[in-house]
Amino acid sequence: MKNSSQIERPTRLGAWLVAAALLACAQASAEPRTSERLKRLHEDISGTVVVRDLSTGETHVSDAERAERRSPPYSTFKIWNTLFALDAGVVSGPQSAVAWDREKYPVEAMRSADLARDQTLESAFRGSVLWYYREVAQRIGASRMRDYLARVDYGDRDMSSGIDGFWIRGSLKISPYEQVDRISSLLTDGYGFSTSALDVLERIAFRETIGGCRIYGKTGAGRPRPEDHLPRWKGWFVGWARCDERLVTFATFLETASYDELKTRRYELSLQALGALGLIDDRVVAVTLDDLPFAGGSAGIDDVAAATARMLDALDEHDAIASAFVTGSNVLIEGQIDARVGLLRDWHEAGHELENHSFSHPSFNRTESDDYLSDVMLGQLFPDWVQSDSGRQVRFFRAPFNHTGPTPEKRKRLEAFLTSRDLRLAPFTVEHSDYIFNALYARARKSGDREAMLEIGEAYLAQLDVAFSFAEELSRETFGREIPQVLLIHANAINGDYLGAMLSRLAERGYRFETLDRVVRDPAYDTLDAYPGKYGISWLHRWRVGLELEDRRRDEPDPPAWVLERYREAQQ
Repeated sequence: MKNSSQIERPTRLGAWLVAAALLACAQASAEPRTSERLKRLHEDISGTVVVRDLSTGETHVSDAERAERRSPPYSTFKIWNTLFALDAGVVSGPQSAVAWDREKYPVEAMRSADLARDQTLESAFRGSVLWYYREVAQRIGASRMRDYLARVDYGDRDMSSGIDGFWIRGSLKISPYEQVDRISSLLTDGYGFSTSALDVLERIAFRETIGGCRIYGKTGAGRPRPEDHLPRWKGWFVGWARCDERLVTFATFLETASYDELKTRRYELSLQALGALGLIDDRVVAVTLDDLPFAGGSAGIDDVAAATARMLDALDEHDAIASAFVTGSNVLIEGQIDARVGLLRDWHEAGHELENHSFSHPSFNRTESDDYLSDVMLGQLFPDWVQSDSGRQVRFFRAPFNHTGPTPEKRKRLEAFLTSRDLRLAPFTVEHSDYIFNALYARARKSGDREAMLEIGEAYLAQLDVAFSFAEELSRETFGREIPQVLLIHANAINGDYLGAMLSRLAERGYRFETLDRVVRDPAYDTLDAYPGKYGISWLHRWRVGLELEDRRRDEPDPPAWVLERYREAQQ
């Protein structure tokens, strides 16, 4: 996400009111529809998501019953407190400053000492500075505040817990449906607020641009209360998205066991919901690496450790959490076992998720089922052991070569085995033949041929763009939208040197990075994989078999001819 100094100046919100008002009739006519797509996105967490497309009036909800229940708005009320303050003349613009009063607002009462300083309207909104908005509310006064709440028909309008915090203390309550209604009405008729006030709100509420859409909104959170039967953090992300001529409003409300989970999920889930409904092109990718700790056993441990460090640095720089699939036999390299176990610990301690890629990397197509399943069980050994201190469980198994069974019967046996052990078969949608490029790259690296290394590396990055373009096209053709992608690569020499450049290229394409566990919650990943066969093809092709769509495997882009020719020569 861009920081405040990098944020582009968005188009004026006030100018949108005339166009948006033309959509008001459609907005008022549609009944909310429960969406299985949205429900699937947060099966593991209590709450609801409400999304309204103002161009059609359609409202989608994941949990309709929860969307009707009222809760304190917490800091999402800053959207309205801002407008009220501007309208009342208490503040005049984004840079309206209020001096911090250390006696009235002691630093000990703040969630962060960084907030204990003079604040502007913009810094207080972006930093969710409670004391600033408490001061603003007092300057508005109880009488005018009641009038404003009535004017916008905000929730239950209950201010009984005090003018300086009724939105955070619990007397004021509003439902997710009502949050969306209020924001939608604001965008369609403005509630009589001036264009200048709306422009200020637009400026300070702007978050980032994703998939060609500008995202606006405000988060809010409340601590567990002593009287709660089941202590939970409660929180929101409420806002709107603007995509060319299209306006979308939304409210996400969640209850979580920890603030860290709430802080992450409320915003991510909102974007996932907009993407799942096809309202914005939210490009998401999970990075998965196979054959940890390092592919093959010929590389010296110093080179392996250095390449691992570079991959971990690249992932950290891009805030990407990888799913790292461990091949047990790649740990048991004579003279390197302790060091390679240490490298697995490095991945784990950096926050990446170790998964199962078998023990000896057998092909299911060429191995008896009993022997293969025994090998899968052995493959659990190292990821389970290394992650035992954190209690994290292995959740995915990736079949070596992505061979999942040449017959339906054999495939079903593998799936039943994995299900019985709470494992899921790891899919992928994008791979760009990194093993081919790596064979040439490692050879050039060993001989010290820097010119060849650069030539191969540049072709490798170009192939990444080609592969993603194809996957994006195929997902649009298959699902009518771009689904979250899963990139399959390996822990090897070329990725040791080029993973950072690859992640930068994906970011330039508009991708943000998510975990595999989060990506597969997208409804597309519930599509039937109806492919029984001998090839390790992408799940996009497998799903098309089940959907009875045209076979596009022959259109899968190959590396350049010169790369394939050199690879064939190297294999002889």
